[in-house]
This record gives sequence, structure tokens and C-alpha cells, in this order.
Amino acid sequence: MANISVRHPFRTTFGLLLLFFILQGSIVCCAADSKPQPKAGNQSVTTGSAESVRVIHSLINEYRSSQGLKPLELNAFLGKVAADHSRDMSKGKVDFGHAGFEQRTKAIRQKVKLRSIAENVGANMGQADPEKKAVEGWLKSPGHLKNIKGDFDMTGIGVAKSGKGVSYFTQIFVKKLQ
Repeated sequence: MANISVRHPFRTTFGLLLLFFILQGSIVCCAADSKPQPKAGNQSVTTGSAESVRVIHSLINEYRSSQGLKPLELNAFLGKVAADHSRDMSKGKVDFGHAGFEQRTKAIRQKVKLRSIAENVGANMGQADPEKKAVEGWLKSPGHLKNIKGDFDMTGIGVAKSGKGVSYFTQIFVKKLQ
């Protein structure tokens, strides 16, 4: 007996549409081995509010506390460096990712005596709670999670939103030299 396949075009179309809408709001996080995303282009940019920084800082420290780790102290200078990188990504001055990390490290070393430094970046669009989605994405990524759980004592967080509605996040982690 031959197998007969019956196609259901409605199910196929519905499935593809559902997948499209799910992917529209998905988070994009950068891992060390990820390819850079396309540049955002020169458009208007909104820098993240103090509330956005507070939310991310709180979520990261809540996670660290749940793992028996000390909270990270929020540092204004590190925050400015992180905010500058987020703004540059949102304006398309640099590709999404860690471009320029060496220069940021040099700038930070001029102001902070540090033992070690790391960075997480992320971007998302169409999220009701973009800060929470960025942190959730980092917690699901082994490389980002390693930084979050790392032996650091200070952090700086920067957020910027492009004119196209993409939110860019940078978090810098520093272990001060004792």
C-alpha cells in the first residue's frame, strides 16, 4: 500500500506566521564568538534612564545573591564608559558587539586600579521589559553568565535606544586591585 500525504496549507501558513511573530520580539545577545550585527545607522538615539540602569543592576545583584555572591557596586565612571558604548552601537558608529573593548579597558585603567575586567553587551527590540529580557538573555548564555558570576566587585551599566527602537545594553565588570 502506498503512503498518501495530505497537505494542510492552513496549518503551514499559520505555523509560519506564528514563528514570524515570535521571532519579532526575540532578544539578541552578543557572545564572544558571535558575528557582529549590522550597524544601526545614524538615527536619533535615546540614552537609558537611571531607572533602566537601576533595574539591570538590581536584577544582576539579585542573581548574584541567589548564588551566594557579593553584590556589585555601581560605579558612575564605569557607567559612563558603558553608556558611551551603548550609544555608539545604537548610532551605528560601531557594530553590535565588543568592538573597542581594549580602548575602553585603557580608559578605565587610567581612573581605576583594576585586577580584571569583563563586558556583556546585548540588544533587543519590541520587548515590554527590555532590561529584564537583556538580563534573562545573559543568564542563559554561558559566556555572559561567567561574567555575571565572576569575581568582580564593581560594575557600570549603559543603555541606549536607537531611532528604530532597538535597545542596546552594555555592562562592564571590574575587580579592583586591593
